[in-house]
Amino acid sequence: MGYIDMFSRRGLRITLRHRKYLCIDPDELVTDDLIQTAREHKGEIVKEILALAAQHNKNAAEIMPDYRFLWVATTLESFEECDPRYGYEIGRDPVYRMLDAPYYAWLRHRMEGASKAHQDGHLSDDEFTVLRNRFNAVHNWAVAHIGDQTLRRAIRTTNTKRYVPPSDSTVDAYHRTWDEARESNAKRRSTPDDPSIRQTDTQGTLFSKMPDRPIVKSVSAESKAKVDAIHDQAISLGWTEDGLYRATGDHPFPYGQDYGLICFVEPNIQIGEVTTESIELIKMHTAKNGRIIRSSTRYYNPDIKQSWMK
Repeated sequence: MGYIDMFSRRGLRITLRHRKYLCIDPDELVTDDLIQTAREHKGEIVKEILALAAQHNKNAAEIMPDYRFLWVATTLESFEECDPRYGYEIGRDPVYRMLDAPYYAWLRHRMEGASKAHQDGHLSDDEFTVLRNRFNAVHNWAVAHIGDQTLRRAIRTTNTKRYVPPSDSTVDAYHRTWDEARESNAKRRSTPDDPSIRQTDTQGTLFSKMPDRPIVKSVSAESKAKVDAIHDQAISLGWTEDGLYRATGDHPFPYGQDYGLICFVEPNIQIGEVTTESIELIKMHTAKNGRIIRSSTRYYNPDIKQSWMK
């Protein structure tokens, strides 16, 4: 499963704006783990978007993957859509689930059971014909959009006895994750900034002069000091003041992809390697056993064309 699939299953659409900003919609469903995924794997996600954008204008302001989804019920009723914001599971009586390879394997196993029931006389000709026609439509779509090899692998590896099919309880559980995401976002947005760490723009370097971007993210003096320490090196490698210090945007941080390096330099993060394309962010935290764990991500230069973007 690719990164775009991860967002799609959470009911989110991800696009590429100006060939360098990832935009996730709707922002009310974006959770911290997805934000972290987008930060850590931006390069891979951009590659996926460009690869899946079958036809697009290279100069377009926003590039969208060629989204193709089939929602299928356990009755084999199905419909096609191109908007992941429907969600992974939808509806009632029946409940529909977004088709993927394991779900296809389970549906195929069920269809084999229906075929045997028909042969044994427990399923009428008319009932079996309806199911067969519905499954053939699902099968043809799956081969075209998921791929024959992927489907064959899923048939071999999926434990159909333990697979949990869509139902009222699973769709309820899925939609509860949406409620939790909305509540988390509402709480985060209602939390006032700490005035003790708010910085001013007296030097003209901390915040960009962007009056059309109304939202300002407060940053700590510690974060500014860390960025200041690599300022000259970064500028010599082609970074701009905005790329390093921009702390204003159209949307609340971290949405909208407007924010510069300084906004991502948290207290437990140190700056590592600085290159023209990216700056390494090294995060240190202590595990339960007392061991120090180090993880590394990269903040990509928003003002240049990355080498992996063809």
